[in-house]
Amino acid sequence: MACTKIIIFGASGDLTKRKLMPALYKVKSLDFEIIGYSRSDLKDTFKDHISKFNVYDEEFLQRVKYISGQYEDLSGLKEYITDKTICYLSVPPSLYLCLITQLLSLKVRKICLEKPFGEDLQCFMQIYALQKENKESNLFFIDHYLYKPMTVAIPVFYKKYEIFKEILQNRYLDSVQIYFKEQLGSEGRAYFEKTGLVKDVIQNHVGEILSTVANTNVVTRTDLLSKANIVHPNECLFGQYDEYKKEVMSQSETETFAMMTITFLEKGWENIPFVVIAGKGMDEKRVECRFEFTESGSKKLIDLLSLINPSEVEEYKHFLKNNSFDNTSLVFNYSPENEVYLEIKLEDEYKKILIFDEQSVLEIMKSKYNDLTDHEIVFDGIIQGKDIGDAKCKEVEYLWRIFDPKLMDLTNKFITYPKGIDLPKEANDLLRKIIKTYRKKR
Repeated sequence: MACTKIIIFGASGDLTKRKLMPALYKVKSLDFEIIGYSRSDLKDTFKDHISKFNVYDEEFLQRVKYISGQYEDLSGLKEYITDKTICYLSVPPSLYLCLITQLLSLKVRKICLEKPFGEDLQCFMQIYALQKENKESNLFFIDHYLYKPMTVAIPVFYKKYEIFKEILQNRYLDSVQIYFKEQLGSEGRAYFEKTGLVKDVIQNHVGEILSTVANTNVVTRTDLLSKANIVHPNECLFGQYDEYKKEVMSQSETETFAMMTITFLEKGWENIPFVVIAGKGMDEKRVECRFEFTESGSKKLIDLLSLINPSEVEEYKHFLKNNSFDNTSLVFNYSPENEVYLEIKLEDEYKKILIFDEQSVLEIMKSKYNDLTDHEIVFDGIIQGKDIGDAKCKEVEYLWRIFDPKLMDLTNKFITYPKGIDLPKEANDLLRKIIKTYRKKR
């Protein structure tokens, strides 16, 4: 029986070197061959090219070959196409339609797409139409944030502890804030300059975090997103850090910061603002979701601690009784802590009370995927025909409709902020305004 052939388009690129090839090496016990394909002339140097970023044994490298060719003409790949061929698109989304159309005509059954899933909603809907017309083939929309330990653990926590469904609702919450902060600036300039922050991380990574943390009823992500309201321009803010134009050597208007507010029609979430805030050139790398509680909600958290971490109950009660604090937050931290905890804001300090430590999160991850992570999970699943829990077509459509990059054309709120800042002043001001507005609606 012929082994699986994995054709990687964009094989000369950074993702292939740093992520895809190391992931394939991790699952090398499976029966497959790799064909790297791109425009670059790397026929004699491709193995050296990928070996600069990872150590591979000779047996694995014997499975790897490279073909140089144009993306508009894939005729040179016909001999490698079987019903077991997997095509992985690690190319700019502007090439997706051209490649997918050709691959479907060649009867490729499995096609994987990296985010962003198209250039815009219109482009994605054309991809979606191709999938509908070719039901014998499958498109896999790969967002590695779906395989982060916290993303995997949250549904387990929600299902195991009903208390989350009870306390995470508009009776007890003021807002939900999702942060995706990066210290890095314009590294990978050409790609980012054309893409911008909304399409680079919000429409995919942040959107998947949103559909995970808001999914207290543990329905499908698609079902939840279908109940999201379209973002209003008045509740958005976009900007660029002050050194960006100099770094890219142009008068660029590409956004490196974005703040967008989403609400849901889902029962229990009415009039709760979900504020997503993402930025490059920030003071730290931090990815987390913060449920901000009202005073009555802060008291209700005693029930959560009593059930999950009873040893902290008395200390928490002591803080409630003896301190004047602004709010209490339930934090699901993806990075750097990879923990779930309460954060109490006191008058001059923060108090942290652990709910689930990193080990608890990683144990759930291991129980589902053993020792595999990110793209290792993707390749292991697709080669063996398993459900990898990738983003579904309708889910991606909703994410494009919710986080429409065209919102930037509808708002005049485009700011400049100092590189290395926590949050721009304008973002803090707008956040307070949004919370106050929705508090009145409740």
